[in-house]
Amino acid sequence: MVCRVGILDDHRSFGEALCLALASTEDFECVGVTTGFDHCREMLLTMKPDVLVIDYQLVGMTGFECADMIRDEGITVRTVMLTAHASSGGLQDLAREHGVEQVLSKDSPLSQLLHAIASGPDKEATDTQSDQVFSRRQREVLELMGKGYAPAEIAEELYVSIHTARRHVKDVMAILGASTQLAAVTTAIRDGHLVPGRESS
Repeated sequence: MVCRVGILDDHRSFGEALCLALASTEDFECVGVTTGFDHCREMLLTMKPDVLVIDYQLVGMTGFECADMIRDEGITVRTVMLTAHASSGGLQDLAREHGVEQVLSKDSPLSQLLHAIASGPDKEATDTQSDQVFSRRQREVLELMGKGYAPAEIAEELYVSIHTARRHVKDVMAILGASTQLAAVTTAIRDGHLVPGRESS
């Protein structure tokens, strides 16, 4: 049985390339590529794909927010998310809360994406990655970010170079899907990764 797939990605060229890749297989059919929620909603209602492949970072919203809106519309569709971040592990624990089965890096091999589309939720992988969203060092950096420390202050506090501190801050922001330190801290508090006023352990 052919699996019908829809794609929502604000970079149309990427979405169309992925659509062509899916169309070249025997077991998958690409039913459409959209770049925004309204067109995606129309595609879901008219084309009725089995699976929606959705980009994590969309214009004006995240893929998680879009997945919530789809569910609020009463539309039932399996959802797999792609992210441009090198590591998707930090997003896995949030995925199930928003009805997203798996989160994969856009750099993942096509075979891995096809497997995710065909097989459904990878519960074992999701559970494993949910246990440890941040590394020990990333947790320390997040705690300091929560205290309002800038990268230079984080570097001094942790006895690392400013370059290393900035890299850790960037990694934490990427895991949280944030573009600024303030947004990262706000998201971490909202999602229960950071308690305001708690001292670093």
